[in-house]
Formats: sequence, structure tokens, C-alpha cells
Amino acid sequence: MRPYAAAQLIGKVKNATPGMVIALYGVMRLVSAAFNVSFGGVAGFVRPVIMPMAVGAIEASGHKPNGTPTMEIATMAHGIEAAIEAAVSTETDATDIMGETH
Repeated sequence: MRPYAAAQLIGKVKNATPGMVIALYGVMRLVSAAFNVSFGGVAGFVRPVIMPMAVGAIEASGHKPNGTPTMEIATMAHGIEAAIEAAVSTETDATDIMGETH
């Protein structure tokens, strides 16, 4: 696969936003977690695939990305990974993940 192919791919999608890209990653990660499959986490999948796709979405809209959106995307991906890891862990239950219910 060519470098930045993911960014070029998402650039062709009309009205794509970085939020849509990270939301799609969250859904894919949730489905894969149901089958106990991992994409390699943030370092193995988000940085080489999702982050260029999000940058491609920014550039496709005619804007120039700066450092902040990429950090926000990485932070969201870390949050998704942490939530999924907590959800599939056998040592926690729903109240540990969501907080105590009243």
C-alpha cells in the first residue's frame, strides 16, 4: 500500500470529517472486540491508518490541518481503546466502567 493511501481514500469521500473517521474507528473497534480481535491499538492502527484518514478529511474540506486536531484524534482513540479494554475485562463490571448508579 502506498504511503498516505488512507488519506487519499478518505479525501474522495464527500463530506467526511475527522469526527466521522474516529466514530467509524470506534464502531469497528467495538465490533472487533466482540469477537476478541485487536487492530493493534493506537500505535499499530490509529497512527498509520486513522490519523492520515482524519488529516485527509480535513484537507478534502479545503483546510490545512495543524497539530491540534491530530492530538485530539489520538486522544479520542486512546479513550476508545481504554473503554473497550475496560468493557471486555473479566475483572470489571458495568458499574466500574460507567460509575456508580443511583
